[in-house]
Amino acid sequence: MSTTQTNKAALIPSKGANFSVSETSIPDITPTEVLIRVHAVAINPVDAIIQRTGMIIDNYPAVIGCDCAGEIVRTDSDVTRFQPGDRVLAACAPSVFDPQGPKRDNWGTFQTYVAAKATVTVRIPDQLEYREACVLPLGSSTAAIGLFSTTKLGLELPQLEPVSMGKTVLIWGGSSSVGSCAIQLAKAAGYEVATTCSNQNTEFCKGAGADYVFDHRSEEVVEEILVGLKGKEIVGVFGCVMPADALTKCGKLASKLGGPKKFVTVFAGEDQAKQIAGDAFAAIPRDVAVSHCECFPRTYCK
Repeated sequence: MSTTQTNKAALIPSKGANFSVSETSIPDITPTEVLIRVHAVAINPVDAIIQRTGMIIDNYPAVIGCDCAGEIVRTDSDVTRFQPGDRVLAACAPSVFDPQGPKRDNWGTFQTYVAAKATVTVRIPDQLEYREACVLPLGSSTAAIGLFSTTKLGLELPQLEPVSMGKTVLIWGGSSSVGSCAIQLAKAAGYEVATTCSNQNTEFCKGAGADYVFDHRSEEVVEEILVGLKGKEIVGVFGCVMPADALTKCGKLASKLGGPKKFVTVFAGEDQAKQIAGDAFAAIPRDVAVSHCECFPRTYCK
């Protein structure tokens, strides 16, 4: 790379501080990494949590951001399936996706150039725009863990030609990034999908593949779901949003809908869930098995 190229980043100078855009060094890559020229980034709810709480930040100033899409400008010695010029998407939170990797203060995607582990980098087709591709890494990986991990809902894996399972999964928050990915993955695995969203996003969720869509703003939404899914074989509830009232409703539904009474949240572990959602989990019936999407390192960093 030319020494004349510079890197600009949205830096967080201290815990809870506002972003400040300034020049910073271009990350050095290790033998298993690629260097990406970032063209688009996704902003996830967890980014605001990281900014506010300092979660997974070791030192300041820090560059955060988990998702990006862009063009590879450099690869290192152990990377053989990518080359400069490849259009890719990538996940770039090393403490989550690569806990044994290098410790950097500028690990995030909110910068012009970012280092990413090759195993969490994926080539994208020419017809897919960067701004469309950048929303997929964290959303799709979280959705996959919640739906298919044997310690979560444990559903059958997606197939190129899905065979109907005759079973239904409830995905709360179908218009969110994780929720919309979860709808598509569950349908590809052969499941019926029931989901919630606001009325303005009903057609979006149906377009993603949802079979049943309920208005989460309705005061009677829990009863409406129980009536609408009566007689269905329910395989579990996947809560793809973080508000406390949504979590308690998901827990009640997991208890009343029957089936295995499993409820999976998008939180990265129990500590984060308690920190963000407070006492919401105390209202969940005790017969419900609650779990979280905390197993990124074991799943994606081998």
